[in-house]
Amino acid sequence: MSKYSIIFLLLIFSTVFLRAREENEDITAEGRGAGQTEIEALTAAKRDAVEKGIGSILLSQTEIENFRQKRGHVVPKMLRAIKDYNIVDKKQTAEGAWECTIKATLSQSTLHDDLAAFHILLESMEKPKVMIIVQEINIGNEESVHKAAETAILKLYRDSYGFEVVDPSVAASIRSSEAKMAKMAGDVAAASRIAAAYGAQMLVTGDAESHLNSESSNDLAGMKSVKARVKLRAVNCAVETVVDSADILASHAHISPNTAGTESIAKAAVEASRSLLDPIIEDWNTLLTKGMQLGVTVKGVSTFRTKNAVLKTLRSISGVSAVSGHDWNEDNETLRTDIRFKGNANGFAAEADGYKMSAGGGSLAVTGLEGKRIVLAVQVK
Repeated sequence: MSKYSIIFLLLIFSTVFLRAREENEDITAEGRGAGQTEIEALTAAKRDAVEKGIGSILLSQTEIENFRQKRGHVVPKMLRAIKDYNIVDKKQTAEGAWECTIKATLSQSTLHDDLAAFHILLESMEKPKVMIIVQEINIGNEESVHKAAETAILKLYRDSYGFEVVDPSVAASIRSSEAKMAKMAGDVAAASRIAAAYGAQMLVTGDAESHLNSESSNDLAGMKSVKARVKLRAVNCAVETVVDSADILASHAHISPNTAGTESIAKAAVEASRSLLDPIIEDWNTLLTKGMQLGVTVKGVSTFRTKNAVLKTLRSISGVSAVSGHDWNEDNETLRTDIRFKGNANGFAAEADGYKMSAGGGSLAVTGLEGKRIVLAVQVK
């Protein structure tokens, strides 16, 4: 392996495993507290020190919001992370209350384990299976041997945050198809279906390109400065919508232009994909909690009694969290309604097809499926 390849790998691994390395280190934090008694003031100071220690671990806005929501519940249970402390100052105020300041040594590994147990850290939250496809051009070379952007994103998502990732060889096969890559670039629905066909629930796709920065290279004593731009978007394959996007510039200097391009692309890709983490996790967990809205049309609903039976049946299907609003046309025996389903349209269709009616006998049959709209029919025995 060349020394340039080793430098590149060290760059990626140092970024990906930063949190893992720091988990083995202790944290020193100052805590301040007040209370009606010395014990109350000391306990408040310990909590303050623990909160400051937690603040040094949380990396994303989602993690911060998770902690804020659970703060009152989790902090008292995380005092066990204090390995040792010294009372720096303790005094009683004129009103009779006590104030205390401590310097505490905290176990970062204990804090991390507790935050994970309380599902505050991204790595402990529900995450979608991700496909990563990036069209990359390094210094004009589209057929680059090293896919720096995809490699950097994969290592960050899979190794640092525990995402399940579609095999990179699948991405390589898709990238070799001009027709599929054209859909990836412009057709969100088509891109979602391609990714979903390989088991992906979220797609991270885009393009990366690097160019020689000739203006700044003149003053680098033979080093070549290369600027890269990485544009990514995250697509929820279940609902076929763009969750968020990122557009990042980065540069790197090296004696080899190709190596400089590879490292600048990797640097921009890590920053761009990291900025998509919060939106991806939030969007996915919202989908799991509230469900995806689907439009359902049911045919063969000839009577008021059948209409009520159909609505009751839809509510009882596994994964359906809500059935809201309906429009019944008795003349053409059609019922239209919206549902929220914890999954995608194909998942709902699989659950609904052949599902027995809750009253009156018969079952439901799927007769049509397009996007987020499903057509069912009431089949009577």
